[in-house]
Amino acid sequence: MQTANDVLRIAVCDDQPTDREMIEHMTRETLKLERIECVITTFESGVELMASIRGGAEFQLLLLDVMMKELDGLELAAMLREQGDQTAIIYISAYHEKALSGYEVSAARFLAKPIRPEKLREALLYCVSVLQKNRSVLISTTEGQRRIAVEDILYAETWGRGVRITCADGAVESSMSISRLAAMLPEQFIFCHRAFLVNLAHVRSLRYIEMDMDNGTTLTVSKHRYAEVKNQYMNYLGD
Repeated sequence: MQTANDVLRIAVCDDQPTDREMIEHMTRETLKLERIECVITTFESGVELMASIRGGAEFQLLLLDVMMKELDGLELAAMLREQGDQTAIIYISAYHEKALSGYEVSAARFLAKPIRPEKLREALLYCVSVLQKNRSVLISTTEGQRRIAVEDILYAETWGRGVRITCADGAVESSMSISRLAAMLPEQFIFCHRAFLVNLAHVRSLRYIEMDMDNGTTLTVSKHRYAEVKNQYMNYLGD
């Protein structure tokens, strides 16, 4: 469900070298099987990770050991939350009693050591699904820069020399090409026609050469694309 330019940026922080390497390896292999491209950076202390974040490093997901010297995982998360940073966090620890403390800083999951592969997979895919749902794109519109939530986009159409994007709360126009917009969006966006890019999440029904959107709009489906569009739609519904 990623575009070609999507890369999940992950930080793994654990002061035990063996555990750190195992977590990094298991995470990479799990996401590889799910065809999710990622870049994983490892840190041997909470201090080192926090310094990296303060230096401008950006991560979408943190896998943190709870008990670390100087700055432990709970303290690090509390500092991030105080700054308004809502990066997804998965705690990994041998100390089960720390689980409730983890949820106090809005941790997505708490995994006990030794890690069970199926538990790690569930936690990772949960975080990916939340990130995808909350994803947004920055669009240069005729009214200035605007950040639009991906899930709010119903469809886009070529409009003059640019594109018109229909969202849940109205439409905006941009000078960017529709192909450039498509490259910014996940795979649930498909071309039903060379002039229309649609979000399959908002398709209410599909029939030969037409599809109905959930806002009541009916869009044309190219007869040359119909078989492919039908296949993509059925695959989307089956996910």
